[in-house]
Amino acid sequence: MDPYEEISFLHHQIELVGACVPQAATALAELFAPRHQPRPEVLVARRLLATAAGFHHACENRACRRNRSCRALDVCAPECAARWSGELVERFFLIAAGIELAAFAEQERRAASHAYVCGLLAESGFEPAPAPKRDKGRPGRKSAGRKSGR
Repeated sequence: MDPYEEISFLHHQIELVGACVPQAATALAELFAPRHQPRPEVLVARRLLATAAGFHHACENRACRRNRSCRALDVCAPECAARWSGELVERFFLIAAGIELAAFAEQERRAASHAYVCGLLAESGFEPAPAPKRDKGRPGRKSAGRKSGR
């Protein structure tokens, strides 16, 4: 499909969406909106490195021992933090930096797509949704009320 056909197809889709459900224009704009920080991906990287290093065998967290893999709930302070060597910490930070860089590039790409789709919606007579505001500050812990290992 050439770019002209893609643009025509997107215009046609916007018209169909608007004819069916007026609120769908906001949902369409939100679909292309930039996402937030890649915290889950960084946590997965932390868990994979800890599991590969074998920390789960003697971890204080019973869930890690039972599942035979790291089940850390916090990126910054997992139960096995004392066992991490300097080399492993450096490797984790390099992986996390790569994840952050990829997320930044994806966020910029999505912001451009969001602006383009909002422009198409505005041309079609719909009120586009504004891009969500970026989080400022440090994200907090998501599951502070639940203990691990239960």
